[in-house]
Amino acid sequence: MLEKSIPISIPEKVVKPGLVNLYFAAFAVTLPFFSVGCCLSWTSPTLPALSDADWIKVDDEQGSWIGSLLMLGATLGAFLSGQLLDSVGRKRTLLVDVLLLVLSWACLALARPLRSLEIIYLGRFISGIGTGVAFAAIPLYVSEISDLNLRSALASMSEVFLAGGYLVEYCSGPFLGYSGLILVSSLMLFVSLVLFTRTPESPHFLVAKGRLEEAVTELCWLRGNVPPQLVEDELKEIEMSMIVKRENNSGSLSDLVMDKANLRALLVCCGLSFFQQFSGINVMLAYAEPIFMKTSSSLSPAGSAVIIGTVQFLTACCTPIVVNRFGFKRLLMGSAIVMTLAQGALGLYFYRDEHHLDVSELGWLPVSSATLYIVSYCLGFGPLVWAVMGEMYSPSIKEIGTSTSTCFNWFLAFLITKFFTNISSFLGSYAAFWLFSCCCIFAFLFTFFVLPDTQGLSLKEIQDLLNGHKPNSNSNAS
Repeated sequence: MLEKSIPISIPEKVVKPGLVNLYFAAFAVTLPFFSVGCCLSWTSPTLPALSDADWIKVDDEQGSWIGSLLMLGATLGAFLSGQLLDSVGRKRTLLVDVLLLVLSWACLALARPLRSLEIIYLGRFISGIGTGVAFAAIPLYVSEISDLNLRSALASMSEVFLAGGYLVEYCSGPFLGYSGLILVSSLMLFVSLVLFTRTPESPHFLVAKGRLEEAVTELCWLRGNVPPQLVEDELKEIEMSMIVKRENNSGSLSDLVMDKANLRALLVCCGLSFFQQFSGINVMLAYAEPIFMKTSSSLSPAGSAVIIGTVQFLTACCTPIVVNRFGFKRLLMGSAIVMTLAQGALGLYFYRDEHHLDVSELGWLPVSSATLYIVSYCLGFGPLVWAVMGEMYSPSIKEIGTSTSTCFNWFLAFLITKFFTNISSFLGSYAAFWLFSCCCIFAFLFTFFVLPDTQGLSLKEIQDLLNGHKPNSNSNAS
């Protein structure tokens, strides 16, 4: 029973609280995002090379499937994550995720000696499954192990590793070749497997399964090898949330939509997911070089993509600091405003170019606009949508809620990535970018009017806020 008392033994030597263990655990489980970033941007340098390779010929339609099958697989991966997280635990789910990503790169490597487009399709679909699991499981794990004051910053760490993966693809893709790029893209996964041996299970999962002594041990370790009495309050809060979960016998889709707080959390997470994808990010990542090939810029397409990747990585490194200072809501609103301007400017350039108007003086505009877009995305709608998912759902429906929102997110990504080339061919590239710009305007309005401000709130206080109860002013202090 969760109500039973937990035996506490005070060690002879009290170790002062520290954050090293927490940072290590967050780093270890977030590191697979590096390979996920490689998966998402692999098509940017690879598709132009495959269109004229000596072992395979890929046309535009086949290229759109190579780019979008990852997103379709991620939809399935997000659904599977909901089952895995609750049955085998957070840590084992993340281990399965790493193995899926290793398998996906192995399939892509085998495609060359086999000269098989179908194996490339299979590898991309498997990498999508791994991507979907990662985006559902990693933010959830990080939110559950984090200290209250560090939750926002640690959650945004994912963007650093994603941006590192993008940068590796953009910088090395044009030079390493097909097989070399696959090898580099998969290396960090083996580092992750080693680090996982020292990574704890989530205390939330252990309490839910009645493994209280293990939960105490892991929580003490995460808080810096502190004595058990220093984590009593935090453990009691976890226990109470799990008692509510068991008493309500929750965890189904009906619970997700029938309860006021759960429904509001679903609305917030799916709404943010919609605007994240319709800001155009996956189009920018998957087709960076093909997009820049259409411009009249003096920079090469590969060089433009490298600039974008470098700026994205540098911005992502600053994100945890900025998020900890300003919180989610203000950064999301600012991000939406800047993305509106950046996508609108890209649309203006392509409109003039496709209508044969003079763009000779605007060669700087595509890269500048894309850079501005990437900076604003990395500081807002990139990491923070996933961070909101990790903290918005109550423990009773966290697994099903997170997987549902992530499925929705990746299905939208599939539609946009698959049909971007069709829209560009039919209406023109400018129409797609102006559509993204309009969606960013609505993203600002949605964030301002619908997203609750959760800065400085515990997970329990967030649920109270979603139920319409104002948190204590002391709790909400920044």
